[in-house]
Amino acid sequence: MRPNRGRGWGRGQGWGRGRRRAHDGVFFGRHGAPLTIDKVKRGSRVRVVRVRGGVRLIQRLAALGIVRGALVSVSRERGPAVLSLNGVRIAVGRGAAMAIEVEEIPE
Repeated sequence: MRPNRGRGWGRGQGWGRGRRRAHDGVFFGRHGAPLTIDKVKRGSRVRVVRVRGGVRLIQRLAALGIVRGALVSVSRERGPAVLSLNGVRIAVGRGAAMAIEVEEIPE
């Protein structure tokens, strides 16, 4: 048998076989799924807990100001979500809205 030369085929080094992280600090909705922007009612204020997705999506949302701890109010939740952040309205697509995990802030 050939030794593993860093190609990812060794024991426990294949794609998707790494250590899985628990959902620390993620607030779950009614049915056990994480609460995301697309599931929040219009007019509610939320705090961003985590942004899931690829590097490009995370960087794009960070450039818009949507980072962990940001306070956001949801103006429109269906289709492209419209968010208000620091007095600026931002529209994000449905896929990006499903990648933003949030917690509701009690009024």
